[in-house]
Amino acid sequence: MRYPYDEQHQVPAPVAEVEVVASGSVNQQSARAAALLDTGADLCMIPEAVWHAFPDAPRTARVPFRGAAGAGEIDLYVVRIRLRDIPGEWAVQAGVSSEVDEVLLGRDILNDLRLLLDGPALEFELEKP
Repeated sequence: MRYPYDEQHQVPAPVAEVEVVASGSVNQQSARAAALLDTGADLCMIPEAVWHAFPDAPRTARVPFRGAAGAGEIDLYVVRIRLRDIPGEWAVQAGVSSEVDEVLLGRDILNDLRLLLDGPALEFELEKP
């Protein structure tokens, strides 16, 4: 599938719509959000604003973290992530942070997909091979 870059960013960027479900959450609710395809991120990050949909989700770990916003520790939770128009879902450990404004889709998912960035056209292709 071919998608336009999101031009609401300071520099246009590849952004996909995702659905996030916290594993172990009693209410099993999901949250839809925009996700920046971040090839520089080891793992997915969920903003605290999105995470509020899962108040009872159990934390799996607290780990050291270093990113563009600085260093510290973050809580990890097991989540299931679905991408619009892409079959299947991914169960991954994602960090939750107040330092991110949108979901960051990291290489823990992107390495399972074919991603083509077409910067001059401000479009990207994303598919599961």
